[in-house]
Amino acid sequence: MSNRRYVDYKPTIYEYDRTNNLRFVLGNYGKKTLVCVAINPNTADADTSDNTMNDLIKFSRQQGYDGCIMINPYPLICNSPSKLPIEFDRKICEANLKYISSVFEHCKGGDLLLSWGDYILKNHDFKEQVAIILNKAKEKKMRLIHINSLTKGGNPRHFRNLCRDKEYNAGKYNVNVIKY
Repeated sequence: MSNRRYVDYKPTIYEYDRTNNLRFVLGNYGKKTLVCVAINPNTADADTSDNTMNDLIKFSRQQGYDGCIMINPYPLICNSPSKLPIEFDRKICEANLKYISSVFEHCKGGDLLLSWGDYILKNHDFKEQVAIILNKAKEKKMRLIHINSLTKGGNPRHFRNLCRDKEYNAGKYNVNVIKY
């Protein structure tokens, strides 16, 4: 997969570490912002896009959002969740949660798109970080949403996998609210 420039979109938020191995937050705020919590940061940055980010931008606009932000339970940039470490570095997790808290503070009462699939079942640290993120979202009274049905493991489907689905691309999908 090659990176490409964003079309008609320029991220205004790009929080990363000095070595550019970690991406904490990517996107932009709007009057109505969709925040997406997915699995792992891939290759998108402030200047170039990847398929997941392009699909998120497209979906958010179709749903009437004028801003969208991508966050992840662990900010290590890698092209596959299988490359995430078994044990997460606690200092990195703390830094990531500070950035996420800042996003949630700005988006109080907004929507959080859950999008991690069954990858969460493979890593205890991943489950722990997702639980913390969901609690922070609930504190800010964010609405938790997912697209279509849950996976067999009971998790929200990964956004990128949905975008490969013919029915989804034909506009046949449901946005579901999780009650808490």
